[in-house]
Amino acid sequence: MRYLLALLIFVLTTIDVFGWTLSLAPGLSAKNAILYVILLTLAARFVVRDGLRMELPKLHLWFGICSTTRWSSCCFCMERALSQTRDSC
Repeated sequence: MRYLLALLIFVLTTIDVFGWTLSLAPGLSAKNAILYVILLTLAARFVVRDGLRMELPKLHLWFGICSTTRWSSCCFCMERALSQTRDSC
């Protein structure tokens, strides 16, 4: 996996430095082909092994708390704005 990511960085750097457009087929560039191989490798690894393991459960917990707080505050603000516009009519 490290080699694929290193290859992706190398290809992206080379394309950017020299201004090349590496197209393997219509709609398929070298960058996209490498990304597809990386995603296929990750999917195969998840299928063969135990699946996706949560390595940072505390981080995921805080992300869930923050996103829930954000969505609830957005809904509250939108409801308040809608009620004010309804009252003004």
